[in-house]
Order: sequence, then C-alpha cells, then structure tokens
Amino acid sequence: MKATDLGLLRSWLEREFADAVGMSVAVSGSMARGDYRVAATGVVTSDLDLIPVIARAADVDLARAQLAPGLANLANRLEVACTAAITLMANYRQTPHAGYVTSMAQQPFVCDPLGLQQLPVPMPDTSPGRVLPWLVQPITYYLAKSGVSGHGQNLTKASLALRRLADDPLLASHALPEALSRELEVLQRPGISLNAQRSACVSALTMLVELCATELLPSSSEFLKRDAAAEPRDSTFLAVRNLTFLENQGLPFEQSAMRALPS
Repeated sequence: MKATDLGLLRSWLEREFADAVGMSVAVSGSMARGDYRVAATGVVTSDLDLIPVIARAADVDLARAQLAPGLANLANRLEVACTAAITLMANYRQTPHAGYVTSMAQQPFVCDPLGLQQLPVPMPDTSPGRVLPWLVQPITYYLAKSGVSGHGQNLTKASLALRRLADDPLLASHALPEALSRELEVLQRPGISLNAQRSACVSALTMLVELCATELLPSSSEFLKRDAAAEPRDSTFLAVRNLTFLENQGLPFEQSAMRALPS
C-alpha cells in the first residue's frame, strides 16, 4: 500500500467488516497515530493494527471466525501484515491509559455493532499512580520482545517509549538524576550497539521507576524481576506477553492475538 492510499483505508475497512456481528472493530497503532513507517518507494511498511472489541469472553470464537478472512483479505490488498488483538469491552472501557487506546483516533471504530462510539466516555483518572504504570508497560513489553525477535526494531520502540515517559508532564516536578540523564543521552548516540542500547534502556527505566515511586503493572514487574535474575529471554517474553494481554485485552494471548501476512 502506498502512503498516498491511506485516505482510502477507512472505507476499505468499513466494507470489509460491514457484516460483522457481535464485535466492534477499531483501528489502533501507527496507522491511527500517523507515525507509520514508509519506505523510500512510498510504500507503507508498518503493520495495520485492529482492536476488535467483544462483550464477553464467550464471543471469542465467533470473533475469530469473522476476523480470519477479513485479515487475510486486507493483508493481500494492502500488502502489509494485519494484526488483531481481540479485547473485552470491560477492558477497553476501563483502561483509558493503555497504549492501544491512546493510539486511537477520535472516531476509531470502522464497524460498531456494540455501539461503543455512542457511549459516553468516562472521565479518566489522570493521577500519576494511574497513568505512569501504563507508560512503563510498553517499555518493558518491547524490551522483553527484543530478546527474542526484531532486536533493533523493538529496542527502538522501547527507547522511544522510555523517552515519552521521561518527558511526560507528570514527571516535570522531578529533577532527573545525572546518571539517568547520561543513560538517556547514550540512547541518542548514532551507531550505538544493540547490547549498549538495551543496557542503557534497562538502566534508565530502573531509575525512572524509582523516581516515579508508583506501583507497576504485573507485566512490568515481571520483566524487571526476571531481567534482574538473568532468566532466559524466551521464557521472560512469554510471561510478559501474556500478562500484557491480560492487562490490555482481558484475554490470554492465544485467544486474543491474530495475524495475517500477504500471500
């Protein structure tokens, strides 16, 4: 898909899921935020990330049956990987600071049988104790993922999420320790090795967590515990991934996650 075709994306998605039953489908991720990757040829290389929302866990099988052909059609048409993270409605409504929610546009649903777009938006709690754990979550998730696949890409995502945390206004009243500032500077150096990038990211994250003095989500606590104990990176990622999906989607990874590639 060319970047110039993105204006047509919503209409394509609306047609693809026009007959959806029992689920509302929203667009999230980089294509919703507008920071998708584009090759020199003008072709979009980022994944298309969808959030299908269902009312209850018993609806997972029906949702997956409807999504499978739609994701395959979209992957072939757009020539990008298409993912879906099936999400319980309660989690979608109760986790306003989760990254997949904050990535959505103002009217994110391309089909909405559950009527989510018409529901009043609850006023989120914006206290540091509620917001900061969700800013830490993507850092630990991508650090864990970098240990098993896409090392450079996932470390870059972790580093960007770390920078967002450090720059968040909720931390504006805290003077960053000199050691933390040094680690953040290391992450900006061109040509930094993957090992040095990971080490600086973990070190800076540990210092920021101490600075925040807030209770982390289980997935982030699990990563830091396992990383400190130098546990195997593959088992660390599996544990962190499942906890992250339970926090975000309310479902285990195996029930929630779907992915289709161009054939």
